Amino acid sequence: MPISYQEPIRFEDLYHAKIWGGNELHRLLGKGDGEEKIGESWEISVNSTEESIIRGGLGAGRRLSEVIQERPEEILGRNAIHGRFPLLYKFIDASDNLSVQVHPGEGSPLGDAKTETWHIVHAPPQSHLILGLTEEAKSLQRSELLGVLSSERCEEALQKIPVQTGDTIFIPAGSVHAITKGLVVYEVQQDSDTTFRLYDYGRKENGKLRELHLDQASQVIRPEAPSAKTIPIDLGSQGPFSVRILVASPYFALFELSDFKPGATLTARNHFRVLTVLAGDLQLGHPRGDTFSLGAGATTLLPAAVPELTVNASSSCKVILSYVPDLEKDIRLPIQQKGLPESLLRGLGGVEWSG
Repeated sequence: MPISYQEPIRFEDLYHAKIWGGNELHRLLGKGDGEEKIGESWEISVNSTEESIIRGGLGAGRRLSEVIQERPEEILGRNAIHGRFPLLYKFIDASDNLSVQVHPGEGSPLGDAKTETWHIVHAPPQSHLILGLTEEAKSLQRSELLGVLSSERCEEALQKIPVQTGDTIFIPAGSVHAITKGLVVYEVQQDSDTTFRLYDYGRKENGKLRELHLDQASQVIRPEAPSAKTIPIDLGSQGPFSVRILVASPYFALFELSDFKPGATLTARNHFRVLTVLAGDLQLGHPRGDTFSLGAGATTLLPAAVPELTVNASSSCKVILSYVPDLEKDIRLPIQQKGLPESLLRGLGGVEWSG
């Protein structure tokens, strides 16, 4: 079968109204019409809840999973062994606090595992989010902990971490967490929509209190789960642009690209990549002459079969590049080549590094 999917793939909008949603995704990133209170914009998804539909070009109108099923090597490359797209990409607008929640880990009978990362797109002054438990709460017996977390005392047990625009946070499965009022977040996660609510501020929807999931949550909470604000590693200029490693785990790695030089290129790789523009404008040039333009808030999937692309970017352009990494080749080796201490790897959040 001849290779066909050799160009960036864009997708139709998938907007999800939420009780805590707002219009910041419209104001900051041009998403929606500004009237509907959008809580989440799903950028790329093969999740059964709602799946991405290809917009324009080859495959227009088709579900992403269909295309992958037909041509896994072209789309996924080295990740084709798993047979499906492994991640879900979102923007989240929290005009109110999200519920305090937790997700199952690998092998749980209660649902698909969900480890995730947040990159803060916008944070008002003095912002914080909820990430893990206080030391006192960690010392409680599980039954006592669940009692606290499901009551009005919940906030006493939660660790609050100050955040600002540009921060990246790693949230492993089993970690209690919540996005708080005023934050706009870019989220990359394992492909799962399994969420167990512990506390929801007594909030009602359609006149009824929203459902909590205390029994399920009690089975998946990991009080010692190593959630953390990451310490990005600045690799500086990597030829055509500057690179910072924001987070690295076996499930995903995120890199910030900026300071694009004239004539910059993205080399061909043997795996899929995802590009999301957070600021400025980006143009990708294909060898056959086509140009793909991306503004702030745009996300595109680069299939494994995509050839080298030229890149033209505005001076303010910031891009998040992500994929499922080979941790040694894609993370440790660039750090070694830069002559940076390997102790910095521990700040990336998602791996217990050896050596």
